[in-house]
Amino acid sequence: MRFGYAGEILKVDLTNGYAKESLILCDFRWPMTWAVYPGGHVGDPTLESRIFSAISGKETDEAGLNHIGERIFNLQRAILLRQGWQGRQDDRLLDHFYQEPLKEGDIHFTTKCEVMGPNGEFTSLIGKALDEEAVEKMKSEYYELRGWDAVSGLLTRTGLQALGLEDVASDLAGRGLLNSKDAY
Repeated sequence: MRFGYAGEILKVDLTNGYAKESLILCDFRWPMTWAVYPGGHVGDPTLESRIFSAISGKETDEAGLNHIGERIFNLQRAILLRQGWQGRQDDRLLDHFYQEPLKEGDIHFTTKCEVMGPNGEFTSLIGKALDEEAVEKMKSEYYELRGWDAVSGLLTRTGLQALGLEDVASDLAGRGLLNSKDAY
């Protein structure tokens, strides 16, 4: 099983969520996809960045707001590491997700536990539990998408520098909390 495109969607969704939450916008209402505009247009994906620009006085587009969300996400990871989080070792799901098969209604937004299959068709996961080996492989792919070390789940100097967080990289390196191959 390959995380692939789903991993990219997860990364974008989480990054956008952190940016949106920093604006104190509710996930239930934002993005405003429930609002119907003339001509059949639904929602406005640029609205959050326009709100940020109006509030902060700094002109920021959607990509700029997502960059802010990426910085917030990585800063949170850095804080967790400083507080004792062990990276990949602690990025675990509860055992029951691997041991207990899903039942109808276990997933709130899709009571039939449907997900998109490899060929774009929907399939139900009722009666199935997670495969731990597949989850570990997906974590490696997700860490790579984030610019983290795939083996340890630790942040990398390169990834933090790309986000303008050199000071955070230096601090983590000094504490021995940065990927050892990238700590220099």
